[in-house]
Amino acid sequence: MNYTADPAEFADLLHAQADAAPAGKFGSIFPGVQTYDSRVVNGKRVVKSLDAETVRQELNIVREQGYSGFYLFAYNTLSRDIIEVVRQFNN
Repeated sequence: MNYTADPAEFADLLHAQADAAPAGKFGSIFPGVQTYDSRVVNGKRVVKSLDAETVRQELNIVREQGYSGFYLFAYNTLSRDIIEVVRQFNN
């Protein structure tokens, strides 16, 4: 799982994971893409969907780095915009 809403940090995490993968196991790694933002506001945790463009950027990084798939976290934060990004990514 790669919990960051920063595409540059996400890319760095994926590079580190690829470098740490045992020989021949890279194809078994499916990065987790965060679909939500969680912050504490006035003492309460607020969870909301990430901007779909951030998810698009991170999915493009997954593809560019040669991963064969991904996971999305979490179901309850999948906005219609994010679902559309995923549909476009899979075409």
